[in-house]
Amino acid sequence: MSSLRGRELIYLLCFQKNCSQFGLGVTPLTQLCHKYMILEVWLCAESASKLLLIQEKGDQKSFMEMFICVLFFLAIFYLWWRWRAQDGQKIQDLTHKYIFITGCDSGFGNLAARTFDEKGFRVLASCLTEAGALDLKEATSEQLQTVLLDVTNPDNVRKVAEWIKAEVGSAGLWGLINNAGIMGPSAPTDWLTIEHFRAPIEVNLIGLINVTLHLLPLVKMARGRLVNISSTGGRLAVWGGGYCPSKFGVEGFNDSLRRDMKAFGVKVSCIEPGLFKTGLSNRKKIIQERETIWKQLPPAIRKQYGEGYIQKDAAKKEKLTQIFQNTDLSLAVKCMEHALTSIHPHSRYTAGWDAKVLWIPLSNMPTAIQDFILLRNKTELADPTAGRDMQHFGVKVSIIEPGCFQTGITSSEAIERDLLRLWNQLTPEVRESYGDQYFVEYVKAQRLSMKRLCDSDISKVTNCMEHALIAKYPRTRYGPGWDAKFFWLPLSYAPTLLSDTMLSMLLPTPAASRKSVSRVPLV
Repeated sequence: MSSLRGRELIYLLCFQKNCSQFGLGVTPLTQLCHKYMILEVWLCAESASKLLLIQEKGDQKSFMEMFICVLFFLAIFYLWWRWRAQDGQKIQDLTHKYIFITGCDSGFGNLAARTFDEKGFRVLASCLTEAGALDLKEATSEQLQTVLLDVTNPDNVRKVAEWIKAEVGSAGLWGLINNAGIMGPSAPTDWLTIEHFRAPIEVNLIGLINVTLHLLPLVKMARGRLVNISSTGGRLAVWGGGYCPSKFGVEGFNDSLRRDMKAFGVKVSCIEPGLFKTGLSNRKKIIQERETIWKQLPPAIRKQYGEGYIQKDAAKKEKLTQIFQNTDLSLAVKCMEHALTSIHPHSRYTAGWDAKVLWIPLSNMPTAIQDFILLRNKTELADPTAGRDMQHFGVKVSIIEPGCFQTGITSSEAIERDLLRLWNQLTPEVRESYGDQYFVEYVKAQRLSMKRLCDSDISKVTNCMEHALIAKYPRTRYGPGWDAKFFWLPLSYAPTLLSDTMLSMLLPTPAASRKSVSRVPLV
C-alpha cells in the first residue's frame, strides 16, 4: 500500500509540474481526483505537453524555412542590384575616342554613325557607295569622316586600315563595329547554287574577319571594344541560303576572338538583332530574287513545289512579318552604345522583342521542338512525294559533331609545325605582347589537352554515320566521343562566363610585359 502511495505521489508531482507549464492551478483539481485516476490524468497532461513540444519544433522549423527563403531572395536581389549598378557604369571623355563603323549607307550603321557623332565620338564611317557617304556627311557634324569600303576587296580593306591608322595615331582605335552585311537570296536549299551561298558568306563573314584582323592592333593599342553584328539567324537557321551560315560563322569567330583578346583588355561583344525593318528585310526585293531563281529551276523541281508557291509563301511570311517585325532601329544602336561605353559590356546583346521572346529561347531548345514550330509555317508542296526544307520530301538530314579523335587533322606534329610557322611570322611587337615563353607553354598545354581528350577509336564516328544511313528514325544530331558528350556539347549550352572560364584554364595567359622573344628556329 505504501508503495502504491509512493507511486501516486510521484504521479501527482509530475502532474503538478505539467499543469504548471500550462499555468493551471492544481490544488483544487487534485483534491477532486480519485487516487486511482491520477495516473490517467497525468498521462493526458504528458501527452498534451509532448504535442505542444512537437508544435513548437514545427513552428521553429517553419520559421527557419521562411528565414532561409528570405535570405535567398535578398541574395538574389542584391546580386541583381549589383549587376544593375555595374551595368550602368560608363566610361568618361568620349570626345577623344575613335570608332570605326562599317556599312553606314543605311540601316543600323547609318543610325549608329549619326548617334555616336552626336554623343561626341570621333566617328570614322565606311560606306559602300558615294551617295551613301554624301548623305551621311550632310546629316552629321564636320567631325565625322567617311570612307568608301567594300569589305570583300582585300586591297580596299588594307588601304582603309592604313588611313585609319594615320587618323587615330598613338591613341589607337577605341571601337570597331562590324556592321556591313547583306541578306543574299533566301530560298529553299535545293533552289540554290554555290554562288548564292558565296556572296553573303564573303561579305558577312570573310569580310568581317578581314577588317577585324587589319584593325585589331589599333584596338589592342587602345584596349578598346570590338562589336560584331550577328543575327538571331546565327543562332537559329529559319530559312535556306547563305545568310544563316554566315551568321553562324560570325558567332564562332566572335567567341574565339573574345577569349583571345580578354588578356589584352579588349572587350568583344556580339549583337543578335531580331527581325527589323531595314534594307535586308525588304520583302519586295526578296520576292524578286526568288522569282529570278524560280525561272532558272529545272521543271522537275518546279513541279514538286507547284506554281504559285512563291506567292503563297510570301503571303504566309507577310503575316509573320507584321507580327514580329521591329521598326525602332535604335534598339540595336542602344546595344552598340552600351558595348562601347559601359565599363562592363555584355558578351551578347539581344535586340528586338521577337529575339528575346521567341528566337533566342527557341535556339536553346531541342531540335525536335525547333523543327516542329518552324515547319508549321512552311508552305505546303504541290507534290510532297517528289531538313526543314527536305523534311517535306521524306529526306532525313543529320549532322555529326565529333569530339577530339586521333586523325590526320589532330596530328600533333602537323599542328605544332603550323603554329611555329605562324609564331615566327608575327611582328616583334605581337610576340612581345604574348611573352617569350608563351609559345612553349601553349604547345605544352595543347599536348596535354590532346593526350587527355583525344579518342583513338574513330569507329565511334562511323557508327554514327551508319545509324544515320540505316535507322528508320535517324537522329538530327550525333555527338561521338566521350569528350563531346560530357564536355564540349554541354559547355556549348552553358553561360558565356562559365564557358570562357573553363576554356581559359586550358591555355596559358599572354604576358604583355615580358621581353620580346627572338625568332624560333623551324625544326
